[in-house]
Amino acid sequence: MEKNISITKAFLIVIASAFIISFCIIGYFWISDEYGRFQNEVILLRNEFSESQKTLIRNEVEKAVDFIRYSKSTAEERLKTEIKNRTCQAVAIASNIYNENKSINTDAEIRKMIKDALRPIRFNQGRGYYFAADSRGTELLFSENPKSDVRWDDIEIAKIKMVGEGFFQYTRTKPGGKGDFSKIVYIRYFEPYQWVIGTGEYLDDVEKDIQNEVLERLIRVRFNEDGYLFASTYTGDPLFTNGKITRGTQNIWEMTDADGIKIAQLQRKAVENPRGDFVQYSWIKLNNTKPSPKISFVKGFPDWEWMVGAGMYADEIEEVISRKKTDIENRVSLHILKIIMLLGILLITLSVVVKLIHAKMRKNFVRFMRFFERAALTSEKINPEELSFSEFRTMAHSANAMIENRLVIEKSLHENEIQLRQAQKMQAIGTLAGGIAHDFNNILVPIMGYAQMVMEEFPQGSLARKNTEQILVAAERARALVRQIMTFSRKGDPERKPLKLDMLIREVSKLLRATFPATIDIRLNIQKDCGSALVDPIQFHQVLMNLCTNSYHAMREKGGVLTIGLDRPNPPTPFPAGK
Repeated sequence: MEKNISITKAFLIVIASAFIISFCIIGYFWISDEYGRFQNEVILLRNEFSESQKTLIRNEVEKAVDFIRYSKSTAEERLKTEIKNRTCQAVAIASNIYNENKSINTDAEIRKMIKDALRPIRFNQGRGYYFAADSRGTELLFSENPKSDVRWDDIEIAKIKMVGEGFFQYTRTKPGGKGDFSKIVYIRYFEPYQWVIGTGEYLDDVEKDIQNEVLERLIRVRFNEDGYLFASTYTGDPLFTNGKITRGTQNIWEMTDADGIKIAQLQRKAVENPRGDFVQYSWIKLNNTKPSPKISFVKGFPDWEWMVGAGMYADEIEEVISRKKTDIENRVSLHILKIIMLLGILLITLSVVVKLIHAKMRKNFVRFMRFFERAALTSEKINPEELSFSEFRTMAHSANAMIENRLVIEKSLHENEIQLRQAQKMQAIGTLAGGIAHDFNNILVPIMGYAQMVMEEFPQGSLARKNTEQILVAAERARALVRQIMTFSRKGDPERKPLKLDMLIREVSKLLRATFPATIDIRLNIQKDCGSALVDPIQFHQVLMNLCTNSYHAMREKGGVLTIGLDRPNPPTPFPAGK
């Protein structure tokens, strides 16, 4: 870095660098966070979509099995309703023939007319027919398979007579079938001829009809774009797939996929779980000739030994995920672009703010530089209100205090200089006064000597002697004054000796009255019996003179009163014993 770089420029560089680095760091972490969210969202999307598709096919299969279970549960009720309605129709036909012909035809003729009317009637795809018997149990209507009719006994006839109608269930060998089959019949009593008329149906025939209806219903089930149901038996006989009934076609128990997985056997193992299970294998899609991985859910219906399932292709899931992933990528890219734009706007805003702050700081620094340039020559202060920041205002107050302190110091120096000059004058005066006093003292010596000699020549009490004595008193006063002047001007090592300070104070006051102007009144406040002090008379004299001179300088313009006091100090308090 340059040695002569300015503070404001350094501030601008540091702040700009900090902003750029912060911008890059924040942008990196922000964008990284968005990318991480994108990755997590894709994973979550795949899992959720896969689970939702699994849930979808599971629900479709369970609805189909529930429908099969419900349809089977209605077989017996449906059979009873059907044969009851058919029997009621037959009795109605017989009653109508009887009522229409009883007055014009014989009973034998009417019986023949009824039997001829009921015998040819067929229903339920040709399986259903009517049968009748008299009170002795003799069969009156002979079907094409007379062995399959009901065999009556007296007890059964008596029951019908008592209740008028009823259902009977029994097992019999079905024509064309092996083993016994459950058959249900409905019989009504025809009172005019004491006949019993009825019809019946094998329960498994009804269930086959219901199975066909269920197959017709399930092949129409569709979900998603091309989802469908499929089913086969526990032994691998196909029932339906992809909207087509395949019942009666080739067994698929040994059929394998491209990887050799036996699909029907895999599904048979899965339906051992009462709640069903998922299986995976390869299967050819409708719009493609190549097998694709497929996930299917199969569930069994043990009563009919059916395996019902539905599936989804893994590549279709990936296609959907890919489309949604593209949407997420576009959304995330737009979000990242917004982040970059936001950070860019923030960077520009901060740059403008930093520029403004930099300009204000530079302006404040320029004011301070000009202030310090002027401070060397003038005492002009800086105005804190013109500065923009509190720190600069504090510095301005400190700088103004510095100027004020400098003015005080300069004034003090000026006053000290005046005092020094005054002291030098006093020293020069003292030196001059010392020389004059020495010379004057030499003059006083012969004057006092001759005056003493003259006084001795005059008698006591004479006027001349008194006048001479006055001359000696005046000379003595002059000598004392000369002694004071010589004391004031004399220099040497201090010599302390016991002295009464009141006498020294009075001598200094006399000297001060002679030198101070009349505007300054000198007053003494000296207490009695102040005792003596161990002092150097010359230094005490000089110190007292300096103190009074300083006071004189303070009162020089307006005048005043200078009071010199002397008092005996209070004795110190003695320490208690043992202290």
